Amino acid sequence: MPQNKAEIRELMPVEMLQLYPLISQLNEGMDEATFKRYLADMLKNRYRCVGAWLDGKLVGAIGFWTHTRFWAGMFLEVDNV
Repeated sequence: MPQNKAEIRELMPVEMLQLYPLISQLNEGMDEATFKRYLADMLKNRYRCVGAWLDGKLVGAIGFWTHTRFWAGMFLEVDNV
């Protein structure tokens, strides 16, 4: 039985354009131009993303931000990618 090559790592901002097929599954009707515009805005606000690849194909991802609040200290906000 062949072995699948799996990889999990943080995406660089330029790699995040590969998220569009996954994002469009969660956000029906979002066109690619809107996705790119939103992503550019999110990156300005320190958006980060971890991707999962299987045999070189991006098959899953999770986005996140880190924040610090007076009432909570540092925390992780996970996105629904």
